[in-house]
Amino acid sequence: MAGERLFASWSARGALAILALAVSAHAGSLPIADGTKVTLEYTLMLPDKTVAETTVGQEPVSYVQGKQEILPGLEKALTGLTEGQRKTITLSPEDAYGVYDASKKVEVPKSRMPPDIQVGTRLRGQDGQEAKVEAIKGDTVVVDVNHPLAGKALIFDVHILKVEKDNGDK
Repeated sequence: MAGERLFASWSARGALAILALAVSAHAGSLPIADGTKVTLEYTLMLPDKTVAETTVGQEPVSYVQGKQEILPGLEKALTGLTEGQRKTITLSPEDAYGVYDASKKVEVPKSRMPPDIQVGTRLRGQDGQEAKVEAIKGDTVVVDVNHPLAGKALIFDVHILKVEKDNGDK
């Protein structure tokens, strides 16, 4: 009888100690805040559930919170999350790549384009800006310089893999 009580007492204390360790380990997790280096995996979907991009099963993404390395709306939504957490975040077009702006369709002389240009061709300017050929009108090419995801709500499924203090080695 005494042996059973001792074991029951130890088991209860052992379980409490394990629970306390688990709680303190999670409580000690560094939350995402300015100056933390965050490593995550994500899937980016459009409202129709089309997957636009994913890092699941690939190299995860790392960034430093507060350094404007990712979309500001996404950065704001990740604030306070800790390692191991998952979250689905929906960004409005305004919080993502902006609303679609019809004035960002520009006409460029065809002579300034590659000779094999076709409607639908994606271009990249010297400054890294992307554009898409919308139409060819004689000697003029209509180019849309809106971001390809402008005007679209974006849905991010994120999994926080690691949160640590940034040591500046990025």
